[in-house]
Amino acid sequence: MPPLSTLSLAVSASWLAVHLLHALRKRRVQLLPLVRGYERASFEVHVRSLHLSIKTYTFNAPHDRLRRWLASGPGRLSRNTLRFAYSTGVICCLLGMLAGITLLLWNTIALCTSTFFHRVQSTNQVTLTKRDPLALDTGMNDQSGRQYMLHPIIPGLTVPLSHLPLIFLALSIAQIVHEAGHAIAAAIHDVPILSAGMSVTVILPSAFVSLPSSRLEELTPLERLRIIGAGCCHNLAFWATLMLAAWSGVGHVFWSIVGYKDVSSVGRVVVSIEEGSPLYDYLSPGSLITRLDDMDLGPSKAGEDKWTSYLLEQSSSHLRLNEPGWCASGTELRETNSDCCTNVAQDVEERQKTCFLSSSATNENFCLDPLLIVIGKRVRCHEDYECRADSRCLLLRDQDSIVRIFSRQPGQLDTNTTEVVVWSGLRDEIWEEVQVSTLLPRFRPLPLVLPILTVHLVEYLSMAMVSLYILNMLPLPYLDGSQFFRVLLELLAEDPGRRIEDEYDVESLNARWTGPRETSAQRMVHKFVTIGVTTLVASCTLLGVAQWFIHP
Repeated sequence: MPPLSTLSLAVSASWLAVHLLHALRKRRVQLLPLVRGYERASFEVHVRSLHLSIKTYTFNAPHDRLRRWLASGPGRLSRNTLRFAYSTGVICCLLGMLAGITLLLWNTIALCTSTFFHRVQSTNQVTLTKRDPLALDTGMNDQSGRQYMLHPIIPGLTVPLSHLPLIFLALSIAQIVHEAGHAIAAAIHDVPILSAGMSVTVILPSAFVSLPSSRLEELTPLERLRIIGAGCCHNLAFWATLMLAAWSGVGHVFWSIVGYKDVSSVGRVVVSIEEGSPLYDYLSPGSLITRLDDMDLGPSKAGEDKWTSYLLEQSSSHLRLNEPGWCASGTELRETNSDCCTNVAQDVEERQKTCFLSSSATNENFCLDPLLIVIGKRVRCHEDYECRADSRCLLLRDQDSIVRIFSRQPGQLDTNTTEVVVWSGLRDEIWEEVQVSTLLPRFRPLPLVLPILTVHLVEYLSMAMVSLYILNMLPLPYLDGSQFFRVLLELLAEDPGRRIEDEYDVESLNARWTGPRETSAQRMVHKFVTIGVTTLVASCTLLGVAQWFIHP
């Protein structure tokens, strides 16, 4: 389905869902309990403009039981362990805040330099350079040579639109993990939750946990810092777990148990081909690609991806410089011309030919049908003397214009029967149009696309976790970083000798914290930092938009 049609369908479905849920705007949907001991679960659905919110009280009772268990004797060790972990997390959150501000500053400087450099270059116009066809534009480098450390994930622009459901799921999981941190940290300090839920603004998902503000005010600054920073600590811990799992290789064991076979020692399995691609009629899902040109896709070094490096990286072009050519008879060469080598207007038949050059004389060019030369059992050569007396050794003039794809059909994976597809065009288009994997299902019901979808989900989940950890700690309004920085200033101004006094609130019957509250100096510092970070975010956004117009 074309991207525009997919987007229209998604927008229509979202519009229909919002209007259907609008009927439940002021209703409370009562659901019968599914677990013994739960009270009647209550859900509230609120729809306002493009904001959908679902609030539930289902988790209040389990959270209360967790609070009571942590306060009891058996749970005291767990409570002390969690307190130590979240106290360490406060330091991690502070480092995340500093890292976020540093990234923003770095990206803003890089964007400013890039914009100024491009403007000066456009004004001077000293030289005109031809674009190197081997250079892959990834959008991560600008013409000034600087690298950007922050890259937006925009479905349909920076990532495929088909990845939108995976991004939505990854963001939802990251938000749930984040809010679970706040809830658990609140439980170890005997703070109940009022409600929990999920919300969607336009298409951006978010989760929330409501805590009583009056109870939070009774806690010490360090205890509040634990609760505020617990969400980002959970994101950081989850990201570290994903990285550890990827490093340990546990994924291969998992897929082997599920029913998939690793074929990386043989080649790459075709998962899907982009509809409309010239390769759509020649490669089928489930076929095994064993070679690209003379490069075997079999065993490789740890961490090396031969498929990606050969089709994308500039260094792979050097691998082809030493590739042998093909011997062609003198009869074949006498019946050809060199029109395609000089870009002279040709008919359809001539346009399908490729330019070859003699290995012994670089000024001799021949236009030949590549299918007749590169496919078959011709003698491979580097020089003319390796061919017969009446033959010449021919090399491709443009090494990257032709790529030979060797594959086995789904029913012939265990045989040596290989088919060859000759691709005429840029190599990176193959990488964009053909999706491959190293895992092959052992049983028919298992889908080919499941492993690669899981890999994409883990990648987006990893990015969502580390992004939420860093960006949410920025001291900006409506983010945890703003409250974290405010309480941190309060902690720094605290008198170490001061203790919690035995004053009791009549309503809460709990000891109240009577330490110093926010002073005017603290408010000034908080406001100054907030305005500074907001300015960096705005500058980074505006300069990024300007760069998008300059380097579309």
